[in-house]
Amino acid sequence: MSCVKDTETGTIYVLDADIERRQPDKTIEDILAYHQRRKYSKFAFESNQFQELMAQELQRRSKAASLYLDIEEFKNTSDKLARIESLQP
Repeated sequence: MSCVKDTETGTIYVLDADIERRQPDKTIEDILAYHQRRKYSKFAFESNQFQELMAQELQRRSKAASLYLDIEEFKNTSDKLARIESLQP
């Protein structure tokens, strides 16, 4: 998902949302394709457990393709189900 934040109102607007299930290689390819279209200034990536390896591979492939995607890794420490449920109205 890509989004932008209105600095005056604080409103966040979603530009792209892609929730397709896919293999890790395809996920990385698709992220790089989105980056080529949108030129992300920064890309946040959850890097708990296996995702840490994916983040490293994404960084490696972006450099190899001369795309230089700035990746900001973050680790969630709270329960995933609780985080999802907190999003419910």
